[in-house]
Amino acid sequence: MDFAEGIEKILDMSFPKEKGTVRGLINSYAREFSENKKSIIEGKVPAWPVRLAISFICSRSGRWAALGIKAREQLEGRNLMDLLKERELNSFLDNVYTRHGRAYKESKEKISQFLTALEGLNNELKGWPKNERVKRFEQKIEKILETQAHIGRKGRDNILRDCGFLNYIPIDVHEQRFLLRTGIFHKYASLTESDPTDYDHLANAMSRFSKNELNELEVNGTRLSEAPGLVDLIIWHFSQEKTEKEISLTICAKDPKCEKCPLKNLCLFAKLHS
Repeated sequence: MDFAEGIEKILDMSFPKEKGTVRGLINSYAREFSENKKSIIEGKVPAWPVRLAISFICSRSGRWAALGIKAREQLEGRNLMDLLKERELNSFLDNVYTRHGRAYKESKEKISQFLTALEGLNNELKGWPKNERVKRFEQKIEKILETQAHIGRKGRDNILRDCGFLNYIPIDVHEQRFLLRTGIFHKYASLTESDPTDYDHLANAMSRFSKNELNELEVNGTRLSEAPGLVDLIIWHFSQEKTEKEISLTICAKDPKCEKCPLKNLCLFAKLHS
């Protein structure tokens, strides 16, 4: 068995508490990301990545997870650009934060800056030639997320991936652990990018792994060799301990369940501890 076969076995695994397989969930992500990219091509900023960006602002790029969840709940059904009105923004933030402290004030300023810049981008997007919209949008939105929304690197990569740019890989501790345990990082890190604590080194190793090992695998018509951002999601759901919707296999988690792992015959860690 090779890694492609192992990843395919993971895709066919069922979640323990929720109906459906990993493949079904990744397919739904891929369809959603594809629709978001189509919106950009048609000259419209997609709504979901904007909601995600606002939730990242409120939760300090995901560090305060509970606030991020509350923000996403409060954004449901809202016209996002209405938050440019102070009364609407105050109403939203009052439902996210329990007090008007420093975090409240900082989020208010960042959301205002972000949506003002986004409004300008939306107007520009419609005026660009259709064949240039995707590339120019990618360049502009990344800068806005960094300089106006002040969202960290992982959060920016997450939002860009959700916009349909599947080369972005929001690496966190789960993917890092998986890449190191399996030995994928050891094989695909270059001599000049071999630091397992470096975000870029991990992301680049993931890209090389996807390109070299997963050329025959597709999700929703997209080759995983060209979509390391989707591979990231497969690994995340395989390795995450728990999510609010119980959509994790919890196999390559903090306490690994090597006996249940489809990759155990390939995995460096499993071989050393068998």
